[in-house]
Amino acid sequence: MQQRDREYITLLLLQYLSEESDAGSPISLVQMQSFLSEHGISADRRPLYRTLDAMEKAGYPLVRVHKNNAYTYYLDHRFSLGEAFVLVDAIRSSSALTTEDKQAFYEKLRDLLSHRERDMLPIVTSVKEKTENRQVLATIGLLINAIASYHLVSFHYYDLTPGKEKKMRRDGAVYTMMPVWLYANDGRYYAVFWSDKYQGLSSYRIDKMDDARMMDAIHDPVRFDPEEWMRKTFHAYTGDADTITAVFDNRMAQQLFDQFGMDIIISHRDQDHFTASIPAAITPTLTAWLLQFGDQVHVLKPHSLIDSMIAIADGIQKNYNSKQEAEHERSRKD
Repeated sequence: MQQRDREYITLLLLQYLSEESDAGSPISLVQMQSFLSEHGISADRRPLYRTLDAMEKAGYPLVRVHKNNAYTYYLDHRFSLGEAFVLVDAIRSSSALTTEDKQAFYEKLRDLLSHRERDMLPIVTSVKEKTENRQVLATIGLLINAIASYHLVSFHYYDLTPGKEKKMRRDGAVYTMMPVWLYANDGRYYAVFWSDKYQGLSSYRIDKMDDARMMDAIHDPVRFDPEEWMRKTFHAYTGDADTITAVFDNRMAQQLFDQFGMDIIISHRDQDHFTASIPAAITPTLTAWLLQFGDQVHVLKPHSLIDSMIAIADGIQKNYNSKQEAEHERSRKD
């Protein structure tokens, strides 16, 4: 075997093992020889052993399986099938990525599996596109670089009108702040910024940022505690951190754990209800989350949350009553 052949064989075998081998389908030396033969190369066992040893020494995750007095080999792929499925489903569920971005992610993940595993990976159905912003991934990359180097970032921030057109906030004024952290919530991606103007922190949805640019200006580091920020955040809205005590229907236990984690304090009240103490930020989204469960939840404290829930409930009732009265009046006149 010539030196040129050794180099070519190494590259061919790496590709072959990457695409055709996995823990459930290891490859024998005979199969490798047959594969090389298809490429016009005749290889003895000893040079193949040396090539496989060189792969291991170079750091490739080559696994040897000894069975029936013979060795088979496979490359330990970076992701298992289960891990790949979870990642693909997370990408599919993202509300901040376009269909094209999701498909590109999916293909890259598939390329990290063997052909056999690709065929076994369940097809994850797509969901309706929930963003028109094609800059999300580029903006995330820019923000990560800016955070690492303390650069200021400028951008426009917008909402969509009923006609699905961009309407810039602040009449199109440019936002210029220093990003300090990125996080995900409910399928969306957010950036926390420090503002010199307001001397405080606030979060912005990345898929609502337009024309983001890294500025030349560098800002001094500011104190930021991610855990403290998340304690004051509920569904990306920030508010005053507090401890909420409420009585819940027993059927709500799973939903409570899903939303707030397993560390909340639970005490039994009776056979149908339990009391929970929940550390959470008092925000409009938290109030709405509790209201959706109707009489399955009875908040005991803080009183500010109780007052907020009563005010919202009264407002909803008055709104529907007035609409019904107006509709009744129109019907009477007709």
